[in-house]
Amino acid sequence: MSIKKSILLGTTALTCLGFAGTIATPTVGQAIIINNSGSQGMMPNETIVGNGQIETTTRTVGQFHSLTVSEGIQAVLTDQDQETGTVQTDQNLQSRVKVENQNGAVSVYLDRSDGKLIRPSQPIRVFLAASEIQNLKASSSATITAEKVHSSGSLEIKATAASSMNLGQVQAKQVDVTSSSASRAQINQLQAPQVNLKSSSASQVQVNQLQTDDLVATATSASGINLQQAAAVIAHGQLTARTASQVQAGQVPIADLSVQATVGSRVIANAQQELQIQAKNASKVEYTGPAQVTQQRVTRGAQVNHF
Repeated sequence: MSIKKSILLGTTALTCLGFAGTIATPTVGQAIIINNSGSQGMMPNETIVGNGQIETTTRTVGQFHSLTVSEGIQAVLTDQDQETGTVQTDQNLQSRVKVENQNGAVSVYLDRSDGKLIRPSQPIRVFLAASEIQNLKASSSATITAEKVHSSGSLEIKATAASSMNLGQVQAKQVDVTSSSASRAQINQLQAPQVNLKSSSASQVQVNQLQTDDLVATATSASGINLQQAAAVIAHGQLTARTASQVQAGQVPIADLSVQATVGSRVIANAQQELQIQAKNASKVEYTGPAQVTQQRVTRGAQVNHF
């Protein structure tokens, strides 16, 4: 049996023993069916287009501590006690926007249970309020914006799949920020005794002003973490960049610091007392400050520079 496949001008031709046919390349939102004779049928998904008549409706939400937003929806979160929310979108799409609260966890998404595609005339916006938040998650090109977010305990912030997190003041006992898959998490002021920052897969994390005692920042897979400045010297810090990634913390003084850079990555640091360095595989570590280097391992074309 021989198999031959070619692609020309948007078509795919398949030739094999007992089978011959030409398959048109399907467009987005279409399913293709091929029968044994080589004939084909296209099954386009129906698209619901917003009618341009923007309407604002009120939704009963209740108190919540967790918020997940997906599918390109723009959510605006305010720090106050309020049991209602509003949805702003095309009049004929209002029923498609779901705001559901399950045991204090609110999910905002589009109802596509019938398989239909949804195309609003402008971005869908949802306005919500909460007095305290423990989890924030944006996925699938969604955006969460908030001027103030606080928690009496831990706070977890996640942006995935080309989403954005735009936060003003963030305060908690522990804050974990994760940005992945071409997403971006930006925080203007971050205050917590313990802070963990992670970026991966071409994503970005940026903190303009940081106040913490213990910092862990890890960037992997062509991603970046950018720390603009710190309110005071950070007691302990660990900065790691792997696989063509970058951690910039040159304006953030850290007393006891550990730095690791691998595979073409770069770390810029400010070390004040003690510094441990591990650099390998054409990576680069650049640091300022009067710290004593207690351990340094540099291999495979890596560089360490002290300014």
